[in-house]
Amino acid sequence: MSASFTPSDLQAKAIREIKDWFLHRTAEQQVFRVFGYAGTGKTTLTRHAIDERRLDTMVKGADGMVGDEMARDLLAFGKPILVLGDPGQLPPIKGDGAFTRAAPDVMLTEIHRQAGESAIIRLAAMARRSLPINTHARRSSGSR
Repeated sequence: MSASFTPSDLQAKAIREIKDWFLHRTAEQQVFRVFGYAGTGKTTLTRHAIDERRLDTMVKGADGMVGDEMARDLLAFGKPILVLGDPGQLPPIKGDGAFTRAAPDVMLTEIHRQAGESAIIRLAAMARRSLPINTHARRSSGSR
């Protein structure tokens, strides 16, 4: 691992799984899916796995925006495709994401980019879980 990137246990496991897929399973599994919410390190760990092994693969982010036609085009190249996805991302305007229909091979759940106690992260997590947001906790500004 590089000195500038020290992966968490889950990220290290994801890197191992990406490498194992690429080295041993791409013939039977052309697409490998790494999903996680914003800030979980999908891009960083993927870059690390590819750089370390110089993997010859296509990486596709924002996979929810890839429709059936584009997915067929990408698959037609016959190259391994490493898909990065965010289950919290809004769906495409038309249809659904061709690569998001299947379950992820790796699901990252620890947020690293922002502070874990960030109000934005906390509220986003509550919204994803359909939890009520306490509107009474707002600060009184004196105006209505």
